[in-house]
Parts: sequence; C-alpha cells; structure tokens
Amino acid sequence: MEQRLQSKNAFFWLLGVTGLVLTMPFVAMQLGADVHWSGADFVVMAALLLTTGTALILLARKLPPRRFAAAAVLVLLGFVLVWAELAVGLVFGIGS
Repeated sequence: MEQRLQSKNAFFWLLGVTGLVLTMPFVAMQLGADVHWSGADFVVMAALLLTTGTALILLARKLPPRRFAAAAVLVLLGFVLVWAELAVGLVFGIGS
C-alpha cells in the first residue's frame, strides 16, 4: 500500500476514491428515506477524506516504512474521531 501512496498517480486515485465513497450516500438518498445529507455534508466529508488521504500520501513519501505505519495509525484515528464527532457528537457533543 505504501508503494501506491508514493506513486505519481496517488492524488488522482485519491480523487477517484473520494468520489466513489461520496456516491454511496448519494445513491442511498435516492433509494430510501433513511439517509439525509445536505450539500454541506457532502462538502465536509469530501474535505475530510481528501485531507486524510493527502496526509497519508505525503507521509508515505517522507517517512520510512515503520514511522509511516505509526503515523498512518494516528492519522486514521484522527479521521475516525472527527467523523464520529461530526456525525453524533461522540466526544465533545458538537455533532447532530
């Protein structure tokens, strides 16, 4: 995985994966009434995914493998924390 993150096409892959991930709630909104995302929700999630992905790409290019693994875990934990906070206010009670 680290080798893919170091490739020249990594940012294009990141954009594609982000778009693919964001199509899931969009399709879910069309199929049922359980998912309610506004335009702002899509923008925030895109920013969160792109920021996390960019951080992983840059870390993979700058750090040796062991340090990258540790840094990647921290970045992914940060992603999950922000996601949970925005979704339900799990930690600070800020979410919906």
